[in-house]
Amino acid sequence: MAPKGKQAATSASQGSRKRQRKAQESTPTSDPRVQVLSKSLQQSQDFPDEVRVMLKAILPGSLGVTHGERISCQHKVVDLLSAAFGQMEEGIVRRIAEAEAKSQSVVSNKAEAMQKQTASEAVLQGSTAAVTTKKAEVEQADAAVQTSKERMEKVADALKTSKEQHEKMTMQLERVKNLQTNNFLPLQQGSIDPSAISSHVDAVVALGTELCLDESLLHSIPTVLEKPAEGRTQFDIMVLQNFQEEVVAFHSNSIGKAAEGRTQFDIMVLQNFQEEVTNRKAAMEEDVRKCEAAESHNADLLEAAKIDSDAAKSKLGELEMELAAVVAEEVKQKGDVATTTAAVKDLEAASVKAADAVVSEQAQLSAFHAELLDKFRELHTPPPPDVLPVDEAETSASVIEVKATEGAAQQEMTKGADDDMPVDMPSVVGTSSA
Repeated sequence: MAPKGKQAATSASQGSRKRQRKAQESTPTSDPRVQVLSKSLQQSQDFPDEVRVMLKAILPGSLGVTHGERISCQHKVVDLLSAAFGQMEEGIVRRIAEAEAKSQSVVSNKAEAMQKQTASEAVLQGSTAAVTTKKAEVEQADAAVQTSKERMEKVADALKTSKEQHEKMTMQLERVKNLQTNNFLPLQQGSIDPSAISSHVDAVVALGTELCLDESLLHSIPTVLEKPAEGRTQFDIMVLQNFQEEVVAFHSNSIGKAAEGRTQFDIMVLQNFQEEVTNRKAAMEEDVRKCEAAESHNADLLEAAKIDSDAAKSKLGELEMELAAVVAEEVKQKGDVATTTAAVKDLEAASVKAADAVVSEQAQLSAFHAELLDKFRELHTPPPPDVLPVDEAETSASVIEVKATEGAAQQEMTKGADDDMPVDMPSVVGTSSA
């Protein structure tokens, strides 16, 4: 009996080897599903290069073998591949979560940047308004400076004119005083040397002409002042000439008459001239005082105009400095607005990119479920049993017994082969999983 059992085991072992040889002769990678799964593992970013090389090497000889023909170590390799695909799925899910978090962060940053942009634009508007206001103030201050400058020039011209008028009036008054003292009074008193009377008379007449005295008085005064002491009498004049000629002769022939030889008319002429000169001198003195007052007033106005001009210039300088400050602030705010606007644009692009990344990862996960996991499950799990007709039940039972016998023999052979393996497969799975 023992030899028969040994012979049956040997026959089963030989049959198992034949099936394995037959399975090896058939190309595992001929199944397109195996090729798709192998390619997905090679393209996965969840494994280092050496792991991808390993998975590529072990996939065809394990998952490419039909479920019923796999031995124990092949089943363990299939489980390893199942863990690898699970790791791929976890990686896609993790990347989706990261992409969604990044997208939310970008959206939040974009909202914050838009708030900063709005705030910067508001500040810029304020700065621009401040610049406009300050420019208007500077223009007004500049106009005030120009006005004060023009006013100061007018006051300076008025002061110059009043000074010139004052000097002119003072000189004229001094001349009148000198002529009155040195010319008129000596002529009136008859104390002038007869040889010098003519020049003194000319000076007095010139002064009267300059003072715009009465013309008849100007004609009479030379005759009166130039009479000598031995001059003609009134009777001689009345005889030689009629009244008209007498007046003419009096003006023309009474030259050199002495003071004691003057008539009452002569004295009246001299008094009138003296009064006229005195009145004119008083008027001139009043004019001089007015000129002095005008000069003093214009000097005060000029000083006040200078003070106003200096104040306007100082105010203009301050406003120009303030304008420069607000202009610099406006430039800074324009830079801030440009920076925030660029940041918003960058974040808009980043937001679109992040949203596309989420959509891409979700599409990759959908494709992973629809294309890879389904194919892996088809290859990983055994196919469903066929439903046999009732009339074939007995035949199927006998076939099952034969297969059971062959299966027992195959397990004995596999167990022996597993005992002889130099590599501990679970440790490899553990390392790969780690």
